[in-house]
Amino acid sequence: MVIAVGGGGIPVVEDQDGLKGIDAMIDKDKSCSKLAQELKADMLIILTAVDCVCINFNKPDQRELKTLTEQETRDYIAEGQFAKGSMLPKVEVCLDFVKTLPGRIAVITSLKQAEHACEEGVGTKICSDRHRIEVSDEVPGKEVFLDLNQTLERN
Repeated sequence: MVIAVGGGGIPVVEDQDGLKGIDAMIDKDKSCSKLAQELKADMLIILTAVDCVCINFNKPDQRELKTLTEQETRDYIAEGQFAKGSMLPKVEVCLDFVKTLPGRIAVITSLKQAEHACEEGVGTKICSDRHRIEVSDEVPGKEVFLDLNQTLERN
């Protein structure tokens, strides 16, 4: 398991004098997904403060989503189900990951569930429309990328 693209990076640019720091924000979710895509990772795991993605969040009819296809994910995005600056960017990068690497799985879950992210029923698993999610208790020899989302820094 590889843990990559946590918070704390300093944005830099290179000019004729070398590298220099600049004012900018590095989007950890997008960076993590891009790295996983470039390396053709088997799975992308995005860690956040909740165990799984929900629709109707913080409403009486809130519902946890355990699995999503690309189309279901796009439909929920169109409905405005995911908060900008919160869950939306995480869902979008997972969607991009499974779209770019069909047959792969993206998972959104909490740090406390990270150890079990490959297990059925843990977190929200997003897959491409053409592939069904197959989950096992262990994924031997597979590279997994985690976006720590500052979770380790808080714990």
